[in-house]
Amino acid sequence: DADPERLAEARARGIARLLHGARQHRIALMCAERDPLDCHRFHLVSPLLRAAGAQLVHLTPDGGAESDGAALERLARSRPAPAAIGDLFGS
Repeated sequence: DADPERLAEARARGIARLLHGARQHRIALMCAERDPLDCHRFHLVSPLLRAAGAQLVHLTPDGGAESDGAALERLARSRPAPAAIGDLFGS
C-alpha cells in the first residue's frame, strides 16, 4: 500500500539516517545518470538534505565536481521563464 503518511515517515527516517551517517562518514549517493539534473535523487532527495543544512556536491563524469548551487542555477536556466510559458487561463 502507498499510504502517504507511512511513506513520509519512511522518507524522514531515511533522511535522518543519511544525516547521522554523514556526521561520521563521507556519504555518496550513486546514480547512473551523467548529469545531476537527470538524476531522480537530485529532484527527490537533495531538496530534503538541503533543507536540513547538508552541503551537497555532484560528481561529474570528467572526475570533477559541481556545487549544488551551480546545479540549481543550471536547472533554473534550463526552464523557460514564466512569461514564456503563457497565461494558464488565456486572459
